[in-house]
This record gives sequence, C-alpha cells and structure tokens, in this order.
Amino acid sequence: MKHIFRFMIAVLLLVVLSACKDDEGSLTVAFTATYGTEPLVMFDIHDYAFDQRVQFTRLEFFISNLGLIRRDGTVYKLSDLELIDLTFTDRGAAETGVELTYRGVPAGTYESVQFALGVDPVLNATVPADYSSDHPLSETGRYWHAWNSYIFSKSEGNLDTLNDGTDNPDLGFAYHTGTDDFYLPIATGFPISIPDGAGEKITFRLNYEALFGVSVGDLIDIQAKPQNHNPLDTLEINKILDNYLGALSFIIE
Repeated sequence: MKHIFRFMIAVLLLVVLSACKDDEGSLTVAFTATYGTEPLVMFDIHDYAFDQRVQFTRLEFFISNLGLIRRDGTVYKLSDLELIDLTFTDRGAAETGVELTYRGVPAGTYESVQFALGVDPVLNATVPADYSSDHPLSETGRYWHAWNSYIFSKSEGNLDTLNDGTDNPDLGFAYHTGTDDFYLPIATGFPISIPDGAGEKITFRLNYEALFGVSVGDLIDIQAKPQNHNPLDTLEINKILDNYLGALSFIIE
C-alpha cells in the first residue's frame, strides 16, 4: 500500500510539473547585419557615398538589460548583458546572425521587447580584471582606459577612396562608441506573445548602410575622419547613435 501511495504522489507531481511547464514558453532573440537589403558579409565590397566603395571587417556591440515589458510596466528580465558579434565571413552565417534562446519564459502577451545598446552604467563602472576569463567583459580589447568605459560597439573596415573602377580599399577606418552618455535604451513598442509550451522568435536587423547615413540619416564621411580615438571627439559617435533608430528594424517570426 505504501508503494502505491508513493506511486500516486509521483504521478501527481508529474501532472503538476507538466501543468506548470505548459505555462511557459521560449523566446529566441536574433540579431543580423545587412548592407541595404543584403546580408552583410565581411570583406564584401559595397557602394558608399562620393562614388567610393566600402568593406567591413569587424562588427560587434554589447546589449544590456534584455527583457519583456509586461502590461503593468514591470519587466521580465531575460539577460543582463550579451555580446553580439556579427563578424561573419560566410553568407549563410550572416543571414542567421546571432541567436539567443531563453527558455522558461512565462507564457502570455507582453507589450514590448526592450534592451539597450551598450553596457549598463553599473557594469560599465567595472574593469576587465573584475571578471573571469570566460566573461565578455574580461577582454581588455573591449575596454578603453582613456574613456573609463567599455567599448559599446565596434564598426571597422576599409574604404576604397579611388574612383578608378577597381576594388582596392586603401583607407582603414574604426568607429567605436562608449561611455555612459551614449548608452542607448531601445524598445520595440510592439506586442509579442509567448505561447504555452512553444517558442517565439524576434529578429533585429541592423542596416549598416543606414547606420553610416548612406541611404538615410547623417552621413559619416569616412575619408575625412576615419577614426574616433579621442574620448572628447564625439561627432561620429553622435551620428551613429542618431542613425540607429532608422537603421534598426525587427520582425516577429
């Protein structure tokens, strides 16, 4: 009789756990890079302004405080910090981008997906030595001592300044953003539903043609100013941040 009783308890627990599980789903958040409508593959050549041509060699950025905004304004936190590295040399990988999957998300409809471009000010007050080697904030190459800040984003590549009918990039460029003043919160402002026992996906597409102001926005004149290594020189940082909202789109799949 005792064994039967224990068996009944075990079955009851399975039923309860199954019921709880049905109240949860998963969310995949993906990030991809494009140049115009094409997947952005490193070292490919694209038209730029002034009849110049451009190629990208490194694209990465941090996002912070990724979460879902409930109808009452509270936030279900998915992640404190993620490094999004879109430095892909293969078209298939560039089309897929970076995919982050979060399981055990309470099912239901949320008002919006939110995150911020950059490192949250609390974490930005730390330094690489504060972290273990497997943490993305441990990399000294992602910290700028002159700024007392992590490098929030890196957009690097080469420009072909010679309008001679050949693709021979002759000028390297690097635009890095950082410091608390340029921490940029973003919210989709569009509802998303997490189904019971199933998954949902949202893909964010960052169009670097628009981010650099070629198609819309404030143009970055790469030849005139190929780098922004002075922490007091924020002209290009401001242009990039101003262009972000026009360059970032999303689709719920």
